[in-house]
Amino acid sequence: MLKFMDLVLKDLKDLPQTADTHSFFLEMLENFVPYMPNCLYEEVFSVFDKLLHLSGDALTEAIVKKTALSMIDKYTAKGKHYKNSISLFLKKILEVKVRPRHDRIISGQNMDVDEYGSEEQISIQAKTNFFEVLCDLCFFENIDSLQSENGEEAKAQMENHDMFIEKLQFFIDMIG
Repeated sequence: MLKFMDLVLKDLKDLPQTADTHSFFLEMLENFVPYMPNCLYEEVFSVFDKLLHLSGDALTEAIVKKTALSMIDKYTAKGKHYKNSISLFLKKILEVKVRPRHDRIISGQNMDVDEYGSEEQISIQAKTNFFEVLCDLCFFENIDSLQSENGEEAKAQMENHDMFIEKLQFFIDMIG
């Protein structure tokens, strides 16, 4: 099934990018991401990469967080394809598309510099917000249970500690 999806999405990669196609593939991505930890095959990352590409700039904070949690899950296969998908995911959420000033002049648009600057700022701010969501997930919401004194069972403490380590490792893999 994954190979079939991979082939179909590969053919759709050159599909014209519209708001409808972005929202359709974004919905597919949202439904596909929770499946990733349960999959034993690394083709899941190829399908994820294609869905991420096809969803365009329609990503939301909720999907970014859901994707990160799926990647962090202890059952997610963490091989070479996993690391490639993490780097593509980070590139996607931090990529800012800004047209240079000379392109605006050549195309004949009469756009005020201040107005253009504000558009550029909004785009950068949205992408920075996605990175802040990941930082928040990996650092501020990440509590080491071995340091807490709640009196939890040893097994639950170890699972929480493993999740703590996985989140930190995910962040290291993203920036590394």
